[in-house]
Amino acid sequence: MLNGPMSHSGFPADSLSAMALHTLAIAMRRFGALPFQEEQLLRAGRADYSGAEYRIAFLELRHAGLITAVRKGWGEKLYSISPVTYFYWHPILFPGLPLPVEDNGIVYTGDHPEPSPPLGLQLLHAIAELVRTGMKLTAKGMLTKRTVEKSTRHLFLREEAADFLSFPHNAAGYPFPIAVMLDMAARMNLLLVQDSQLALNEHAFRQWLERPALHREAELIRMWIEVYAARTSRSADAAALMSRLEPSSWYRLDDLDLLLECHAYGMQDGVPSQTPARAWCGIMVSLGWMEEASTIDGGRACRWLYRCALSEPADVQPMATESIRITPNSDIYVPPLAATRDRWQLEMVAERVQCDVMTVYRLSAKSISEACGRGIQCKDIVCFLETSSGEPLPETVQYAIDGWGQGATASHTSSSLSPHAGDGRTLDPLFSDPTQISHLDQSNEMPTAESLFQGLNEVPLVWRSQMRVYHPSTRRELLERALNWRIPVNLTVSGSVVRFIPEGLEEGNGEWAVTGRVRPHSGTETEPVKLSPDMWDEMMLVIPKLRLH
Repeated sequence: MLNGPMSHSGFPADSLSAMALHTLAIAMRRFGALPFQEEQLLRAGRADYSGAEYRIAFLELRHAGLITAVRKGWGEKLYSISPVTYFYWHPILFPGLPLPVEDNGIVYTGDHPEPSPPLGLQLLHAIAELVRTGMKLTAKGMLTKRTVEKSTRHLFLREEAADFLSFPHNAAGYPFPIAVMLDMAARMNLLLVQDSQLALNEHAFRQWLERPALHREAELIRMWIEVYAARTSRSADAAALMSRLEPSSWYRLDDLDLLLECHAYGMQDGVPSQTPARAWCGIMVSLGWMEEASTIDGGRACRWLYRCALSEPADVQPMATESIRITPNSDIYVPPLAATRDRWQLEMVAERVQCDVMTVYRLSAKSISEACGRGIQCKDIVCFLETSSGEPLPETVQYAIDGWGQGATASHTSSSLSPHAGDGRTLDPLFSDPTQISHLDQSNEMPTAESLFQGLNEVPLVWRSQMRVYHPSTRRELLERALNWRIPVNLTVSGSVVRFIPEGLEEGNGEWAVTGRVRPHSGTETEPVKLSPDMWDEMMLVIPKLRLH
């Protein structure tokens, strides 16, 4: 897996040393894309390696551009792996995937949640409700309680997702689903703050409406993975692993959680009550992108309903859209790949009565009257329906629209079904992004490998270049240097050379000993030991070397 893939800094993955790859994996497991201190990384490392080995590997990752540094406060340094880098490297460092479950091993039971409408439609419906109900802001700068309640009915995200993703509850005074909707709209620049109300950002909103359905959902999935899942190391790990699952194939949640448990070395305390795979699957089901079912052996399984491949470029080729169909009784059938702009216009002139694989709208006296009240003319409604269906409007529907529109009074001057223009400042996201450190001062200082070992030039070169036998007092001096620099030493024990990682010196009754861990050259498994100076023969300091590219 390490031959060929290129990192975002432009070099092949196999140009990194094995220790650098191991250190990157430790940092990703423990911190995800969140900022951390170097000492935190050293504490998260395995006892098989010395602190200096980690520091040199950490420096190699910094030179490679995979870890960035900033200064905080009075010079404190923070480091981070960007979400883009994290999700690029995850399949390289953790390539394992479970085997899919055959379709005949899946059963549907009454206790699994039904898939929700895809998030793009949930957003469309909720924003349409904002327009219909009103986007006025209270004196506290919030949407009214009535608007919030009516918009919430179109959103299916559950409150328990807040804990898994480390979101604050009741952000800015809104229920969690509405807060997330407004945060997404702000990040996509869809809404403006205009005087004492919200308004649609006409240009950005038009562009969003022009996105084909599959492109629209793919972009939202990417946002959820790279922005929201990156808020914690556990959710980032689950999202990165599950993003690589084949669409339409079933996978056991227990298998996925077992893999994630293998990744979880050194994870932070405070493990959520739900396992990562189940928690992320629940979120994806609520957003309409995944489906959950049971297996014949009593387990649970999930599958993607949409393609989720972060490593593949977005398909920019035009996609065919499906036309709406209008029946003589004023029902309108909207297939899954109908144009998003058609769905928006239907939200403005009709009542949605069903939102399943096939969405159904119904023209009514109420919907036409309200549309006319918003300044939409009946002739524009007829033109839109005929253009979107590709057929002349049934006479019964034409007569009904004309009749329902008579006497309606426009409350706005607009005579278009397009989104109303808005001038104002862009709505700010409601949630801070814990992965972002760009607002802090970038630290371009890069220490040299030698600077990590203060006083290196003061010790005899032979101490770090040859295996030799030393007097007990000199042996202690070498070990004190090793402890100060956090480096390993090579020892000859019973005729074999072993790598020893000293951890401390002990004294008593006029004698001394050193504690630490022995790592044979043939493997990386270490064993805790306590050695007196007469238990080894030759020795040598091992100074880790920096590998540059």
